[in-house]
Amino acid sequence: MHRPAVGARGGRLPAGQFEIGKDGAGLLVVGFDGSGPSRNALAYAAGLARRDDATLLNRRSWSR
Repeated sequence: MHRPAVGARGGRLPAGQFEIGKDGAGLLVVGFDGSGPSRNALAYAAGLARRDDATLLNRRSWSR
């Protein structure tokens, strides 16, 4: 299946072109519930997003 090339910020590149050095995720989603492990996951994801120039989406969750 052929997928169109997409730039780091989601914009389409001209046909046949690709972005050199950007093979990481463009969007990272991490869940956070206030626990220690979820805090570690959020910190790790934030570092990855910074290094890859990706968007970080933090989803807060809790139990009733």
